[in-house]
Amino acid sequence: MRNIRAYAGMAAVGGLALVAGCGGGGTSTKPPAPAGLAGLPAKKILSEATAAATAAGWVSAGLSAKAGSASITSSGVIGPHAGRETIKIAGTGQATVIVIGRVGYVRGSAAVLSGFLQLPAADARLARRWIVFRPGDPGYQQVVPGATLTSFLSQVMPAGPLTKTRRTTMDGQAVIGVRGKAAGGADMPAGTTDTLYVAATGKPLPVASVEGASTGQISVFFSQWGQAATVTKPRHTVPAPGGPASA
Repeated sequence: MRNIRAYAGMAAVGGLALVAGCGGGGTSTKPPAPAGLAGLPAKKILSEATAAATAAGWVSAGLSAKAGSASITSSGVIGPHAGRETIKIAGTGQATVIVIGRVGYVRGSAAVLSGFLQLPAADARLARRWIVFRPGDPGYQQVVPGATLTSFLSQVMPAGPLTKTRRTTMDGQAVIGVRGKAAGGADMPAGTTDTLYVAATGKPLPVASVEGASTGQISVFFSQWGQAATVTKPRHTVPAPGGPASA
């Protein structure tokens, strides 16, 4: 998921307004919960959420953002050692990203590859072919980091100092937010506010992550925790341009 966060993050840094949403999502204020998760310190809530998410192993995640007049969405599955996502940019095209272990595969339109991987026009011949990225290849850092569960969780967890929000609901789910700053290396400007919303009842699993404010915002919504998915390696691939195998 870092892929689409990076793409949307570049737009935010460039000064474009991002307005993120997800299928009728939203929050409404509820009275504070008298006990349970709401009674824990913010740091402990993050610890509980990380443990519950790691134990679940798999999750489906959807991201939605708007950069100026461009609509950017992403949906996919993330597991312990593999992930798959589809990125769609209105009026531009889409790309599919698969990561298995430390190897990434990307297939997309020429326009998306140019914007996402900064491939030159000469590499347009790679459009709609599976490009394989291995450690050390140019573009590897845009493809692989954040595509597996542990690395992705590290990106959506806010950094201190941390505060708790009041108990709210999000798409009918009771949640408690933990607010801090976007973690180091995240794809928003330094000092950006990051809030992780955690289920207030049942298992303390992450429900959503919201980075930024009205002038720049990226939101991720989580669902189907614990439902494993099959991620398979593409059959026919070409090496990443500039990598050892392409020389």
